[in-house]
Amino acid sequence: MRVALYARVSSEGQADRGTIEAQIDFLRRYAELHGLDVAGEYLDPAVHGPVPLGERPAGRRLVGDAKAGKFQKLIMYRTDRFARSL
Repeated sequence: MRVALYARVSSEGQADRGTIEAQIDFLRRYAELHGLDVAGEYLDPAVHGPVPLGERPAGRRLVGDAKAGKFQKLIMYRTDRFARSL
């Protein structure tokens, strides 16, 4: 199964401390452990949760790739990394 990995931090401070790298490292390991084919990685550093996905740099690319059928599932570290509320 082809999956996309999404990670986000909401502040420059979190980005500077490597929080986004910890998220993506966890997601890469998860995909490897479960034999998932990673179609793409989408990282939005210093983007606040209320910002709509389509207005985030990586979010915009993620939406386009999803519409193009480049992956079947999206994996994120926690749902609040994707949006404040689903």
